[in-house]
Amino acid sequence: MPNPTSLDDLQPAPYNPRKISPIAREGLKASVAKFGDISGIVWNSLSGHLVSGHQRVEVLKRLHGTWEIDPPGIRVGEEFFEIRVVEWDEATEQAANISANNQKISGAFTSDLPDILDGLKTFDAFDDLRLADILPEDIDYEEAWNGMPEFVQKNKEPIRTLHVHFFETQHVDEFVRLLGQTITDKTKCMYFPEITRHVQNKTEYHDGASGGDGGAEPPPEEPGV
Repeated sequence: MPNPTSLDDLQPAPYNPRKISPIAREGLKASVAKFGDISGIVWNSLSGHLVSGHQRVEVLKRLHGTWEIDPPGIRVGEEFFEIRVVEWDEATEQAANISANNQKISGAFTSDLPDILDGLKTFDAFDDLRLADILPEDIDYEEAWNGMPEFVQKNKEPIRTLHVHFFETQHVDEFVRLLGQTITDKTKCMYFPEITRHVQNKTEYHDGASGGDGGAEPPPEEPGV
């Protein structure tokens, strides 16, 4: 079979249903810069430990029983599985081991995945590869809602609003004393009876009233691996 001869031969698949966020891409770039390619079978000659590829090696044992080491890899019949040999201290080995399975620096499936999987249903290993399990389970939300207790949101809007004007400072003091509340120079409105105000995670809300923002949106994602 032909081999690629330049980077131009490594063209991205147009159907690739994967994308990666800018933050995850930076993490992946840091991993490649620090450890190189740790996606396959990597063995640390200083400790004698596998760094990555534990499950691959275990599956090969279960499939083929015994096999021969043909440096730099494993030969099973006509198949060859390369072993990358490194010389790392314990901390580097452990950091690489975790990075090899770190979902925070990997891509994610896009909305194109269901259509691609639908076209692969006749593929002979579709079930064995558990491709259908990648998709979330279809849920009939109306059916799931049956039997749930009803929730009625009461109207929490004030029934009346009054604007009170004062000409003397002592009149303000007497007014708030009668109400049993405390105000400051910045107070622009008040409730009677008094409503406790809460602030949590930069989202404000009032007892008996709704409020607050929906939170910050995550950074946009880019097509990726």
